[in-house]
Formats: sequence, structure tokens, C-alpha cells
Amino acid sequence: MTRSHPPIEMEDQERDPRIAGQENDPIIEDKLDRSTSSNDTRLSDDLAIKVKSRRTIVVEPVWLLYTLASTGASPVLTQYLYARFEHGYPILVNQSHSGDNMTKNDTSALCADTNKSDPSFIAIQSAQAESAQWNMYLQLCSSIIAIFTTVIYGSLSDARGRKIVLIGPCLARLLKYIIDSVVIYYNLPLYLLLIGCTLDGLSGGFTTVLMGVFSYIADTTSKKQRSFRIAVLEGCMCISMALAELGMGYFIKATGYLYPYMTCTGIMGLTVVYVVFFVPETIVPDKAKTVSIKRSFRNIYHVYTFTENKRHIKLFLLCLMIFAFLFSFGGKSMQTLFVMNAPLCWGPVLIGIYSATSGMVLQIPGLIGLKLLKCLKVREIWIAAAGVVSATGGLVLNAFATTDLMMYMVCAINFLSILPIPMFRSLISCQVNPDEQGRAFAGVACVEEICMLGISFVFSLVYQKTLYFMPGFIFLVAAGFGVITLFLIVIYRTVEKRSAVYVLDEVLPPEEAAVN
Repeated sequence: MTRSHPPIEMEDQERDPRIAGQENDPIIEDKLDRSTSSNDTRLSDDLAIKVKSRRTIVVEPVWLLYTLASTGASPVLTQYLYARFEHGYPILVNQSHSGDNMTKNDTSALCADTNKSDPSFIAIQSAQAESAQWNMYLQLCSSIIAIFTTVIYGSLSDARGRKIVLIGPCLARLLKYIIDSVVIYYNLPLYLLLIGCTLDGLSGGFTTVLMGVFSYIADTTSKKQRSFRIAVLEGCMCISMALAELGMGYFIKATGYLYPYMTCTGIMGLTVVYVVFFVPETIVPDKAKTVSIKRSFRNIYHVYTFTENKRHIKLFLLCLMIFAFLFSFGGKSMQTLFVMNAPLCWGPVLIGIYSATSGMVLQIPGLIGLKLLKCLKVREIWIAAAGVVSATGGLVLNAFATTDLMMYMVCAINFLSILPIPMFRSLISCQVNPDEQGRAFAGVACVEEICMLGISFVFSLVYQKTLYFMPGFIFLVAAGFGVITLFLIVIYRTVEKRSAVYVLDEVLPPEEAAVN
């Protein structure tokens, strides 16, 4: 039996939650025009555009500078740890052309010897395992704390404004880099690096900045613009990776590890200055609202359990997709160690050139592909599926790569792998109301922190255990999560179709519903 309801009224600058995020669905598109006025159906986008015109928001430089510093510092610290552990094996120090200068020691030529009984080979594999283990410790220290603090910052951004969730993490990351630089300069005990990771975790770290930036974008764009703007933000990260890692390779070779890391520290200082003085607020802070851990978790729970139009199921599936795909992409976290090992044996310069090439391939063809698919009116969920296939194919080839050419073929296959996460975030943003954006992205950030925690633990252990018989096995494990993501996309689209049918039954007058 069909049910009739009065015409849907617009509230809080958004459409009824039953049809949020489905205005472009061909199943109900023409029906909505007959059941609501054309002015009402365009109200949400018009209001978003007016908000944008009143506020000159330039938040992209924040993300560009932050990721430039972060993606530059990460490989420097990874290679520093590797060199530090290599320095603990006299056989590697004695055979190195650079003598005892640990910061410039390059044993990449030694790793070409694949005789597994050779003492040099055994020492290099041991240094690889120890380096992977310490990378895991540093990531765990940050991510465990950030799982809880990210949730608080999400509610805080909706109550106190977006700016606060940008200043805190950027300042904490700056302090972390200062501490790390001191450790590198004086060759202090490695456990002191955990202090900076703890500060970074208390501030929410990388995912909190990401949440704040995406909340800005959601505040100042219409739904039609949002997916492309989010993809541009992801592209900023790829450009930062390309610029940072290309320069860092030559920088490390010329000066060692200290000056490149201090450069990243300076860039993070510029990020803090830019956020404080040049990024305006987008929402009016509500000082009457109290923010607590319990309330923050409850608010996020309410956002993700709103049952109208099966929104809770779609949000849950989108979060699962983000989790699975990030786990798939997380295999790349071991790529620096992988290419430093036999048979590739890359040094800092080759690593930098490859990272820069990879970043540019993800950025330029990825955005061109997105524009083309948008012009062809391909759904965002299927654009994400294309990106998952691209990433999974690259991981499989990466697992068996033994030459430089094969590694660059991985870059070519990965050309659409930038697209899934922006599409998933855009779909989540379109499902929720304007006053729920911060909490929605806080939930996403929490998922990402849990994922990063799992990545650092699982992939570090897998790499250590499989290093001696197949270093690329870790990429096959990551590709398996890509396949899981594709299954989740199919399930999501099935749920979306069924919820669209439900909306038709809800919004149409009885006579039209009977015809359909």
C-alpha cells in the first residue's frame, strides 16, 4: 500500500534527510520535480553558493603546506632509522664508501648481493626488519591516542568553529619535528621520538587536519561542486608528495638527514602562521555548547544511526569502504623499505624521483579522469570503483616488481587510484545535514586513525615475517583489501537503489505512486 505525505519542507538549508544525497538519482529525479517546486529543489545549492560568496576561504594552502612538510619528513625519518640500524652493523659501516658518517652512509650498492648466506645480506635484512619495527612503534604511539582525540575535535569543530581543529594539530606537528630534529642532530636514543608522536596523537594529527579542511569545503561548496573540490585537495597532497620527495632525495644525498628534516620543520612553522593569520572562520562559535568525550561519541553515534531512508546503512558501508581501501593503500607504507631492498636497491635520489613521478601521475591524469567521468555523468560510486580497480592492479604488479621499469609501470596502472577516497567522503558529506558535517568527518577521521593503527601493526609484522622469502608479499595482502572494497561498493549500490524506491513511495502523491 502506498502512503501519502504533505509536501516536504526545507529545514536548516537542506532537503529532507530521506532524499539527501539522491537528488541526481535517475529513478527519482523527474519525480521530485513534480512533487516539490523547482525553487525548493535548488534551495540547498543556492544557499551554499551564497555562503561561499560571503566568505573568501582559501583553505587549500593549509593542506598543501601541511602535506608538503609531512610527506617530506616521513621518508627522511624512515631512511634515517634505516641508516641508524645499518650503523649498528660494523660490516656495513666498513664496506660503505662513506665510512663512519652515519647520516650519509649509503649501502644501496651492497644490497645487490642476494647471496642469503653472505654476512652483508643478513645484516641488511636485519636492519630492514628493525626499521620496520620502529616505524610501527612510532605509528602506534600516535594513532592509539588520536582515535579518541579525533572524536572530540570533530564535535569541537561544530561547536567552536573549524579553525581550532587546524591550529592544534599543526602546532603539535611543529613541536614533533623540532624534537625529531634534535634527536637526529645529537643521535639521541630513539625512544625520544615517541615524545613527538605522543604530542601529535594528542592533537589528533593528520586525520584531524584532514577533517577540518574537508569541513571547510563542505561549509563553502554546493553538493555538485563538492566531489571535485575534495578531489583537488587530494591532488594537493599528491603535488606535495612529488615536490617534497623529489627534492628530499637529492637533499639527503648532499647533506644527510638533519637539514632536510629542519626544512620540513620550517614549512610546518609557515603552516601554523598561515592558519592563525590568514584562514577565517566559517561558522559562528556556540559557546553555550559543552564538549565532552561522552557527548562527542554520542553525537557521532547519532549521526551514523539516523535510520530514515536507510542513511545509517549507507554511512556504515561508506566507512567500511574507506577502511578497506585505506588498508589496501596502506601496503604503500612499506614501499620505501621495499625499494631499498634487493633486487631494486634504490638510494635516496631514485626514491625521490620515483615518488615525484608517482605523485604527478596520480594528480594530473587522476583529475583529468575525474572530469571526464563527470562529463559522462558516471555516478560517484562507480568512479570510486574504477579507482579501486586501478589501485588493486598496481599493487599486484608491485608485488612482483624486480626492475625499475616494472615499478614505473605500477605508477601508470595507479593513475585513477586517487579517486576512491574523495568520492567516498563526498558521498558521506551529501548524506548529512550542514550542522552535522564536523561530526560526520570526525567519524571518518576516527575510522582512518583505526585503519592507520591497523596498517602500522599488520603490515609491519607481515613485512618482517615475509621479508626473507618474498618482500612483495605485503602488496598481495593489500590487494586483497582492494577486492573487499569492490564487494562493498556493489552492496552499497544495491542499498542505494532500494532506498530510492522507498523515497518514491514516500514523496509521491497516491495517484502517481500507484502508476509507478
